[in-house]
Amino acid sequence: MGVILPTIRTFSGQIPDKAVMDKDTFANSVHTYLNYFNNEFVPDTQDYSTKFEEARDEVENFVNSGEQIKSDVSALVDSAQNYKDLAQKYANADKDVEVETGYYSAKSFALHSQDYSNDALNYKNIAKDYANADENVVIEGQYYSAKHYMLKTQAIKDDAVAQLPEGTIDDSAVGTKTTWSSSKIDDEFKKRATAVIDGGSSNTAPDVYIDGGSAS
Repeated sequence: MGVILPTIRTFSGQIPDKAVMDKDTFANSVHTYLNYFNNEFVPDTQDYSTKFEEARDEVENFVNSGEQIKSDVSALVDSAQNYKDLAQKYANADKDVEVETGYYSAKSFALHSQDYSNDALNYKNIAKDYANADENVVIEGQYYSAKHYMLKTQAIKDDAVAQLPEGTIDDSAVGTKTTWSSSKIDDEFKKRATAVIDGGSSNTAPDVYIDGGSAS
């Protein structure tokens, strides 16, 4: 609350003036005027001076407070600017550039996410190649696809069959220089096994393994 300065009381009597007053009136006026100065004006002036000093101190305090407020506001503005700059860095700093120790920007994480996405796509394509790449197509290093090995196995099988002498496979007879086809052997084994399981009998070797007996 501001200091309220006093109002100096004005002289209410006659101002001494020789030009218009007789000797006695002038003397009384001077006496009254001096009493006013001693009893009213001087104390009021001293009170006014004291109040003025208090008001001046308060104004100085207000000015100092204003400077402090100005300094505080300036610090807040600087702090706000720093937070703004920091927020911009957290949004836009480049990949793997630390914004603060151990912390990175959204842009950095987004770029890493894109890398992970690209890696995942690459792994997907590599996995696809490992399953489907054609024969003799290298996937990585010295590695080939499942299709490659399947075709190689098929070629080995076909080559082995092709190298059998003419007439070796003969499903109509059994001899020392002929053999049944795999499908014929499988059919015969199933017939013998079924006969024993159903209670029949057989004199062939497969029965020995199925029912624990002996072949005659």
